[in-house]
Amino acid sequence: MIRISNIKKIDLPAFIFVSYYWSFLFLKLIARKYYTISMFVHVVFVLLLVYIFVINLLINKKLSIEKAGLLFLLFLAIFSFDSLIRSNSYTFSYLYQFVYAGLLPVIFLSKVKDVYKLLYYFAWFSALALIVFGLDPLNNFVIFTDYMDFGFNLALPAFLGLFIGYHFLRIKWMLFLVLIAFLEAVIFSNRSVILTVVSFLLLYFIINYGLKNKNAWYFILPLGSVVAIFSLNFSAVINYFYFLFSDRGYQSNNFIRLKNYIATYDGLAYVGPRLNIWRYANSMISDNPILGHGIGAFENSYGIYAHNIYFEIMVTFGSVGLLVFVVMIFKSFKKMIDSNKTVKILGLLFFSLWFPKLFFSVNFFADIGFWCFISFYFLSLHSNKQNTIG
Repeated sequence: MIRISNIKKIDLPAFIFVSYYWSFLFLKLIARKYYTISMFVHVVFVLLLVYIFVINLLINKKLSIEKAGLLFLLFLAIFSFDSLIRSNSYTFSYLYQFVYAGLLPVIFLSKVKDVYKLLYYFAWFSALALIVFGLDPLNNFVIFTDYMDFGFNLALPAFLGLFIGYHFLRIKWMLFLVLIAFLEAVIFSNRSVILTVVSFLLLYFIINYGLKNKNAWYFILPLGSVVAIFSLNFSAVINYFYFLFSDRGYQSNNFIRLKNYIATYDGLAYVGPRLNIWRYANSMISDNPILGHGIGAFENSYGIYAHNIYFEIMVTFGSVGLLVFVVMIFKSFKKMIDSNKTVKILGLLFFSLWFPKLFFSVNFFADIGFWCFISFYFLSLHSNKQNTIG
């Protein structure tokens, strides 16, 4: 069992980090009605968080920059230099994305004292987000732009946070919301979200218990059975749910794509236009495979990002940059495996916020989960010693 100690005493950096992460979602409420000032409101909110963060550090005499913060300041310097010598019309946009998705959240994260509390805050914000925005797909995405926006910015992080809240933090009432988030991820999101949910659940039980523990197999075997039954009855299941939602006036992108796939069993119908995008990226890589073409080069050439983190890194920084990122991902993953359970869960949360979605969608410069996981190896993370799991 988990024993919660001093949970009412706020870990301010943890609360600021979680508030910052979810602010991009909650400010959609303002953007919906007051689009022209939504950016201004968000900037003011972020500046307020930064102000509170700095004042808290001054009060506690901890204004020093941690290793992760120094690393990301170094990244900013390198990216800025790269942009100066290989500038294009998207340079500033990509640097801006790195600042808000990489530099700021990692600096907030570097001062977190208690990982348990960070997970606790994330779970509660997840619950609030699902309650506020969960019905949007039934309203034809009034708040979100489409199923992808809904999946990546609500369904996925809400499911991860709620599941951690229910199973790891033992907040039992969250089970109902976990089930709702799961259904919305499957029905109203995209394929990357479904893959992430499945991979997260498998890794969660393996990391928590290990393959030799029967508790892990209590979950892995039923999940494997469901996947096997679904696979054997693939066409019938997809057609049933496609017509079930269509008859009620709801659209599910996942079931539409899968129905198109089973109609022809053509992989291109399922993958979509990404293959052509990846061919263009591969062509650019062959022109400069060592150092790449610079930040924003692919979008500057084709008007769209590469839809794959490998191609994006290779086009931008070449094989040298790819090697750096691979080493950092490996080190962060190893630290996650070697840490105590609470820190492991935080690492898994960050890992699942970007993997595998960045292999199909979203530019990695703008992904908070990716940069937080990249920084994971360099963070000094702690959990309350009185929090134990049985």
